[in-house]
Amino acid sequence: MFFLCLNVGCFGVEEPVSGVDGHASGVGESGEWDVSSGEELPNLEPLSPFESLQAEVFVPHCANGGCHGGAPSMSNGMLGLDSDATYENLVGVAPFNGNAQAAGLNLVTPGSLEESFLWEKMVIEEAHELYGNPMPPLAFPRLDEASMSRVRDWIESGAEP
Repeated sequence: MFFLCLNVGCFGVEEPVSGVDGHASGVGESGEWDVSSGEELPNLEPLSPFESLQAEVFVPHCANGGCHGGAPSMSNGMLGLDSDATYENLVGVAPFNGNAQAAGLNLVTPGSLEESFLWEKMVIEEAHELYGNPMPPLAFPRLDEASMSRVRDWIESGAEP
């Protein structure tokens, strides 16, 4: 599934929407769908809360820039956040960090911030003796409060796909 983000939100589309000059077909310079173009809007499916979180928080802030992009590997802490398998790689999965595993944490434990290593890494403000560096790392800007709230709300509400 591909993400199409318009000024009314992000949607899942089965095929990439492409056009001329890097703009989606039917999308004008303003980024809004230009109905005068004669093109019909593609079949849009609203994204689930997780898909929206992935498209608007995880991919632009965590996966882009090489940190958690691509397949899980040693260099990204065994956590890729830009694929269709992101949910399966994140929810109910033991973290790569041995101390977090020993503490009984999962990367994301539905309904529990305290048992979610992802959340622990997001809220620490400096390197942690057992859990390592905060996420994003100190050299990068922290997530804004709205993004943090979205992640927190998603985990607390059960981390549904």
